[in-house]
Amino acid sequence: MIKEFNKKTIVEVRDIFEKYMKQLEKETGIKISLERISFNSNSFSSKIKAEIPSTDGISNDQKRWESVAFMYGFKKDDYGKSFTANGRTFTLYKLDGSRRKYPVICKCGTKQFKFTVSDVLQCLGR
Repeated sequence: MIKEFNKKTIVEVRDIFEKYMKQLEKETGIKISLERISFNSNSFSSKIKAEIPSTDGISNDQKRWESVAFMYGFKKDDYGKSFTANGRTFTLYKLDGSRRKYPVICKCGTKQFKFTVSDVLQCLGR
């Protein structure tokens, strides 16, 4: 029984959530994920994301990337490319038009990081 929320209990809650969502995915075919969690000792909040998986083998994120990449100076095939910054390796993952200053979303392990377009293009050697 959880009596307060902290990093450890949030990890437990996420693990439990993912276990039940995998079952729901099997039943419905919908991919469901729990986004970033904000919490204090009494409560937590998060966004739940549900997507219908792509049937052509190309992820929905990649399709979105390919449709808007040119507007930011990227190429369609830049999706999934990696670059190194500050001694860490980041993978191009998403372009978010609602973020004017930091629209490039990259993954490093399981975490996501925001970058400016010019910083990423410079790291890619362009």
